[in-house]
Amino acid sequence: MTSPMGMRNHISRLVFAVAKLAVLALFPAQIEAQQKELPEVSILTAVSNMAFSAVWVAEQLKYFEQEGIRAKITPAGGGAPCQTAVVGRSANLCASSSEGLVLAKVEGTPLIAIQAHNRNLTLSIAVRKAIVDKFKLTRSTSLNDRIKALAQLGTIGATSPGAVSEQIFKFLVSKVKGDTSKLKFVYLGGTELPVSLMNGVIDALAQSPPSAEVTEAAGKGYVLIPLGIGEVSELTNYPYEVLMARPDWAEQNPNLAAAAARAISRARSITLTLTHLRQLCAPTDSPINRS
Repeated sequence: MTSPMGMRNHISRLVFAVAKLAVLALFPAQIEAQQKELPEVSILTAVSNMAFSAVWVAEQLKYFEQEGIRAKITPAGGGAPCQTAVVGRSANLCASSSEGLVLAKVEGTPLIAIQAHNRNLTLSIAVRKAIVDKFKLTRSTSLNDRIKALAQLGTIGATSPGAVSEQIFKFLVSKVKGDTSKLKFVYLGGTELPVSLMNGVIDALAQSPPSAEVTEAAGKGYVLIPLGIGEVSELTNYPYEVLMARPDWAEQNPNLAAAAARAISRARSITLTLTHLRQLCAPTDSPINRS
């Protein structure tokens, strides 16, 4: 027969166990409630690809919440609409390529960069497989010969007017003294470019992985110039992807701007480490280490 003291201890243990289960059951709800209480910062990315991996990593690892904000992240469908949304105050921050910011400053648009989260151009230029085969080109062909082929293309797909997906073709063709005025572009947004190339609507595109690589895997395209491996020295070690804000918003909300920048920078440190480890572990002839 259980003594009163034993019964009391047993009841105490049951109460403690029930209380513990209640706390554990309420914990996710409390976390969710706390997150809802955090100030929201709306962040747009120009497109949804690996160029913005630091943003996605920060979101998945809850770095924004750890820095004291709740980030609402949405792809904008191109650099231009991303910047326009911030200028028009329908979004707080825009993660996009820095050449768009330079053009914006030239035009007097109120935008500043508050953080750089990618210091290498990550674009891959994919060309329709039929065209690559016609010119007998491969990634082993000299860079100049591959660039010269770009000047002979028909319609080239880009995300939006003035975007890096357009400017990169003009920059490369000008490097080999080609006539950039003869380049013909159509603006389709980020998600439609790979499908358009695979269906023969466009001859080429420039997108960060995996957009261009998907066309090669399908047998319809070929990554002719993977710019991320550093073949073009001018396109390495510079702030390629930056986080933009209106100057007045950043001045009025310094804590929110700093929190967003810190979260993405923390995630960028992780992606750099993982990339380095992957390169060390990959075979020398792997696409990861190709040169």
